[in-house]
Amino acid sequence: MDSQIPPVRMVVGPPGSGKTYFCRRTALHQPRVLWLDPSRTEQLSDRAIRSTSAASVARTIRARTAFEIVYYPVGESAREGPGQVMRAAAVKHGRVHVVVDEHRLLVGRGRRTLPGFDEYLRTHRHHDLSVDLISQRLADAHPDASTVVQRVIIFGAASPADREKIRKDYGREVLTSVEQLRQYQYVFVCTQTGITGTRGGREKIA
Repeated sequence: MDSQIPPVRMVVGPPGSGKTYFCRRTALHQPRVLWLDPSRTEQLSDRAIRSTSAASVARTIRARTAFEIVYYPVGESAREGPGQVMRAAAVKHGRVHVVVDEHRLLVGRGRRTLPGFDEYLRTHRHHDLSVDLISQRLADAHPDASTVVQRVIIFGAASPADREKIRKDYGREVLTSVEQLRQYQYVFVCTQTGITGTRGGREKIA
């Protein structure tokens, strides 16, 4: 496993900008991957287990030493399911890399009724988890997510609200860098040190 992956990263950008590819490539290098996709579009890999059943996903996490799982929290399972699978991942021996695709649909602004999920997002340091939160819009990020993120990976600003949030939270220089990005490039921000930079979208970030 890549031990340099920060515990929580937020990866944002417009459709087609490279954010999902970036997270998928990271995930496929980890021995234990749980990908939550409320939009039901992610396949991850040919060997991935895909399920809409939180109970089945939780059993698989508990039973296997290595896995690639894509969980689609839809229908009746959309409320309780994310917390259920996160509880299973949090107590697993060995780090589980969790990817939440379009995370605003699960933990976005105004959505605070998912038992368990928000708790593990806030207390990730007490569990052996690394988490990637993917979203098209930075402005829609859950406030709790914003406070625990160690890296922000920005593939572009999807709206004026996103540009304003980048300027307000990270400074005008970062916003200028984002506005000058070429295809598949991204700007990274280390929220703990203030270090920023621009890299190609197909390069690994340390």
